[in-house]
Amino acid sequence: MRLPRPEELTSSAERELYGHDSIEFHDTDHRSFLRRGYLRRIELMRSLIGGLALPGRPLRILDVGCAQGNLALLLAEAGHHVVAADLKIDFLQYVRKKHDHGRLGLVAVNAERLPFGPIFDVVVLGELLEHAAHPDALLNEARRVARPGGVILLSTPNGDFFLNRLPRYSQVAGNEGLEARQYKPDADGHLFLLTSQELRDLVRQAGLRTESLHFFNSPFNTGVAKWRHIGRWLPMCISQVLERLVSRCRGLNARWCSGMIVLARVPK
Repeated sequence: MRLPRPEELTSSAERELYGHDSIEFHDTDHRSFLRRGYLRRIELMRSLIGGLALPGRPLRILDVGCAQGNLALLLAEAGHHVVAADLKIDFLQYVRKKHDHGRLGLVAVNAERLPFGPIFDVVVLGELLEHAAHPDALLNEARRVARPGGVILLSTPNGDFFLNRLPRYSQVAGNEGLEARQYKPDADGHLFLLTSQELRDLVRQAGLRTESLHFFNSPFNTGVAKWRHIGRWLPMCISQVLERLVSRCRGLNARWCSGMIVLARVPK
């Protein structure tokens, strides 16, 4: 994967994604908390997908709402057959400029009407449910295009995080009223946040089985709750140890981690 040169960018959307990549993925300051938090999610999702693959048998993966496409590109470079999908054509054009090797297809789609049959081993919904007025429709569609026995991998902010100020999914009345605001980018586009129980319930209602749930990004990794004033000057290994301890401590992780990932299985 390559970072395009600024003169290659032809739209405001491409320049916006370039700005995100510059500070989240390609920042040379490894102490940057924005970079740490972003990479933690990407690496955890990549690790979970890698654990599903058999030697010599690449996975067929659909990344829905791929944005700047970093996860999709890394998976393609690892030898998997990846389709990166997004509603915005400008986003896909930016991903194409970053692609340098690996099997990668690009398709502009509405996440609730995917033009595929049940062919994918893995369907990724990364940081998407909280932007959708009807997250249950997204899950049902993801299940439809996953093969029997396949996996849906979901990442979303944690509604139980102690600094969350947004309404939880169950507190939103009349989701139809959210339709005019859905699918806007970044944190400003969050319509609500899901708790781990709400996410499990949505997974179950879609006919899926939750196989694992992972919390990640404690303040020790993201620098929130004033940890940035201390953590920036400590050895990174200390913050990493604290992040691992909190993310694995049942009870504490649900309140102290801002992100969560669910791996859900499609019945055979």
